[in-house]
Amino acid sequence: MRRASFGTILAAASLIAVARAQAPVGIAPVLTTILPPGATRGATLDWILSGRGLPKAEDARLIISGEGIEVTSIEPAGEGTLKASIRVAVGAKLGVRDVRILGPEGLSNLLPIVVDTLPQVAEVEPNDSIEGATPIDPESVATGTIRARDVDHFRVRATAGTRLTFEVQAQRVGSPITPLLTLLGPGGVAVAQAREGRGGDRDCRLSFVFPDDRPYFVQLRDNTYGGGDGVAYRLRITRAPFSTAAFPLGGPGGKPLIVEVSGGSLSEPATATVDLPDDPGALVDPGSIEVPGGTTTIPRRLVVGDGPEIVEPTGLDGKSPPVPLVPGTTANGRIGRAGEVDRYSLSMLKGARARVSLRADDLGSWLDSVLFVRGPKGTVVAENDDAGPGSQNRGGAFFGIGTGDTDSRLAFEADADGDYIIEVADRYGDGGPEYAYRLSVEDDRPDFEVTLLIGRTGNGRAADPAKAANVPHRPGAFGVFNLRPGSQTPLNFLVVARGRPGPVEVRAEGLPPGVTAAPSRVDLPRPLKTRGPMATAAIPVGGSIVLKVANDARPGWSDVRIVATAHPDPRTTLRRVATATLTLDASDIQGSSRPVVRVVREIPLNVLGPTSDK
Repeated sequence: MRRASFGTILAAASLIAVARAQAPVGIAPVLTTILPPGATRGATLDWILSGRGLPKAEDARLIISGEGIEVTSIEPAGEGTLKASIRVAVGAKLGVRDVRILGPEGLSNLLPIVVDTLPQVAEVEPNDSIEGATPIDPESVATGTIRARDVDHFRVRATAGTRLTFEVQAQRVGSPITPLLTLLGPGGVAVAQAREGRGGDRDCRLSFVFPDDRPYFVQLRDNTYGGGDGVAYRLRITRAPFSTAAFPLGGPGGKPLIVEVSGGSLSEPATATVDLPDDPGALVDPGSIEVPGGTTTIPRRLVVGDGPEIVEPTGLDGKSPPVPLVPGTTANGRIGRAGEVDRYSLSMLKGARARVSLRADDLGSWLDSVLFVRGPKGTVVAENDDAGPGSQNRGGAFFGIGTGDTDSRLAFEADADGDYIIEVADRYGDGGPEYAYRLSVEDDRPDFEVTLLIGRTGNGRAADPAKAANVPHRPGAFGVFNLRPGSQTPLNFLVVARGRPGPVEVRAEGLPPGVTAAPSRVDLPRPLKTRGPMATAAIPVGGSIVLKVANDARPGWSDVRIVATAHPDPRTTLRRVATATLTLDASDIQGSSRPVVRVVREIPLNVLGPTSDK
């Protein structure tokens, strides 16, 4: 069940130590739209970039994540727009890429685009009815924008008996609409419809077998007729099936992981090998996989683990013995069918404490988890539905703090020697290949989390940079720090402790030349009550480190990490990388919308100057 505890968050935010920047920052560029919001492998194309405060074409540089995309030229394209000519390598990795623009006034916010195998076709307005529908062939991607009260139509034809997959990519390219996709027959009557999907991206898709050779029409709009000039989308139309499940949802860092893709319209599961970086805690976009009939997106993000892992054995049922776990291990499992309950055993001595946490929601799983722990006599000694206040949610944020985590977490103390049974279930009794999870069990030792307070948030709603672009903004307001030589700028954070980890030292790593930041020490209060059914949630403690730019610092930028360490005892060092939740959408939205957010562990820091070449 989803909850929000804004009182706790506001109380925590009030503890933040706020410093004052000593030098004002000018108007950094803000990207609001990239059209089309994608690129085709092996092709050349033009992007039209819109925004506020964009640099002159001769001063602009695009920063694109990953390899295989070359910018051959940038030209002016009208007020507030630039045209960038792009060349995509034949072997460019498929999937989501991040695009920023760099100019004399700084580095912009990021906007995502998708690298695909299919050619792109732009909508032709007016296409508000089937009479003006833009024609598009199968094995293509229709691209366009959804404005307020806008309804886009496309005409598609396939031979009788052909199955086509229609997939909307809106949230995945930073557009905060809730797409509604309707397939209309030759007479304009709806024959199929897809609404907001489950999982991480909330986009929608449908699969349809054409009964005849006549033209059909695809209608796309926001569910509440919202939209804006910068609300871009991609509509993939392909004979390739789509998938809705991936397993497992993570693995050890620095090693290849074999991922099974299934569900949706796949006739049978397929496997892909994903190379995970040696970066525990990182989230990885696994890209796409070749399946019979074409290429399909792997529909989940994968997390890099930091310890031993096991995979739940197949064929388990309610009569199977529990899977044994030892502290420090992560179990990869899934609730494979409705009503299923997965069981794990943990051997404990009386007085020992353990911490159990489950991760599914932010990785795109459909599971709304519930955890139960049963003692040696079968009685329930602990249970949890949602993690609640103090937990980090990666799906939505208020002041950078999670507000609606459906994952589960609990800690308990053994009241007798014996085996304790951990039960995992879906709150609503659902199940299937889409209900995967990662279950971690640890000794209940001291620990902590660090969250950065940056990004475009205020009063629970994402601030619109398009409206704020003519006003100098706070450094870090758009997920990037653009700093002047000679300036001092605070970077605020919150620390949430479990147990008593001791003082926490917070420092910045990867600063560009000429930028320094003295470590900050945070003394955490003693928990009020940590044991028993009335255990008190940890209170977040605020702090800041000050980014100091030398007067003679040269222009340049780098990705910075904020790393915190603590020493609960002389033999133990805890090292945690801080995270921040960024709101990606930068468009002027009318009507209701769902903020598009991303959790990051690296923040760009850019030193301004006459030029900003890295």
